[in-house]
Amino acid sequence: MRLLVRELGVFTAFMAAAVVIATFAGCGGGSGSSTADTGQASSEASAPPQTTRNPEKTAAPQTNPAKAAFIEQANAACKARAKQVQEKGNRAFREHGTKAEGKIFKRILINDVIIPEFEGEIHDLEALESPPGDEKQIERILAAIHHIVHQVETNPAAEGYYPYHDAERLSKAYGIPECGRP
Repeated sequence: MRLLVRELGVFTAFMAAAVVIATFAGCGGGSGSSTADTGQASSEASAPPQTTRNPEKTAAPQTNPAKAAFIEQANAACKARAKQVQEKGNRAFREHGTKAEGKIFKRILINDVIIPEFEGEIHDLEALESPPGDEKQIERILAAIHHIVHQVETNPAAEGYYPYHDAERLSKAYGIPECGRP
């Protein structure tokens, strides 16, 4: 493993390990969506009508169909992309893994797998309509994913640098944890 890290660099060794682990582990995971149960439904059924102060303001934060649809579509697109990364990574290992030198294989992995898939993820997310009021959050997520592509293109051998951190953090906080990660 140390030889692999020395030859390929930390970033590529991490990606190679992620592809291998994902192959054996499968995709798994739950739906990724969670909703807070505020108990409003039960209190509405048992409480007199005058206990509800402002129904317009209490109902809106609990259900935002545009955001829920965006999250569902974004997670589905990113999950499909992750599956493609696994498949392409495995194919690259089968075709070049033992024959290619470390630097050559690293370039193949970056050019043929990592960059095209993250560019596809950006395209997929840009094609979705951002929920009203969330445009800036989505722009920050997209900027972080663009940063991944830029970092991998310009400095693929950055020792110890993990370019996914910001994209993972922002995506997870928004509710699309399938996006912005290897």
